[in-house]
Amino acid sequence: MIIDLKIDRHPLVFIGRGSEFKEKIRSFSREASVIYAFSDERIDLPNAIVISQRFEDGIAKAMEVRPIITFISTEDEELDRRIAEAVSPYSRMVYVPDRVSLSDLNLCAIIQRGPIYLGISTRGKSPAMTVMIKKKIDAYIKKYSIITDYDAMAVDFISRNRQMIISSVSDRKRRRILMYKIAVNREIRRMIAERTGDPESIVRRMIEDQ
Repeated sequence: MIIDLKIDRHPLVFIGRGSEFKEKIRSFSREASVIYAFSDERIDLPNAIVISQRFEDGIAKAMEVRPIITFISTEDEELDRRIAEAVSPYSRMVYVPDRVSLSDLNLCAIIQRGPIYLGISTRGKSPAMTVMIKKKIDAYIKKYSIITDYDAMAVDFISRNRQMIISSVSDRKRRRILMYKIAVNREIRRMIAERTGDPESIVRRMIEDQ
C-alpha cells in the first residue's frame, strides 16, 4: 500500500552520515517542520537542527519527541540495527535504507509534475529496479504528454475551490462527479491556462445545477 504522509505536522529524527543520509535529509527537509539530526556531517538546512555528533544520542531524542519517522543510516549495519531496535518503541515509523527487516516503510521513487506526484515502489525488493522503472515511466509521460501543464493547473484550481465545493455538495459521490466535471471542463481549463475570465463563476453555476 502506498500512502502519502503529511510530515509537516510532526518532528523527525535523523541519525547517520554519508551520501544516503545527506540525500534523504535534504529531501525530507523540503516538507518537514523540524528535523533533529545526529550526525558528524555538515548540515545547512533551515529546519534541521544538529543536536549531537554521537549517533546513539538520537535514541534519547526519539524517546523524548516521539517522531513520526526516525531515519537511520550510519554506514555501520550493526549500529543501524541496534539504534533501530532501541527507537522502535518510541518512533511511529523507523526507516533504514536497504534494510527491509528493520524498516516500517519503503520510500517510493517520485515523478513530479507541479502538484502531481507519482510514486513507484517495489516495496524495498529492488531500489535499482524502482529507479529504472521510474525513468521509463517518466520518458513515456514526456513523450506522450500523459500529464500536461493543464492537468497541473487544474489540480491547483480545484484545490483553491475545494472547500467551497465540499461545503456546497455534501454527498460524497455527487461531489466526486462534480470534481471530475470541473477537471475536464474545457472552458475552465482554457481560463486557468490563459489566466483570463472567471472560472470560479463556472464552478458556482455547476454547483447550483447539482
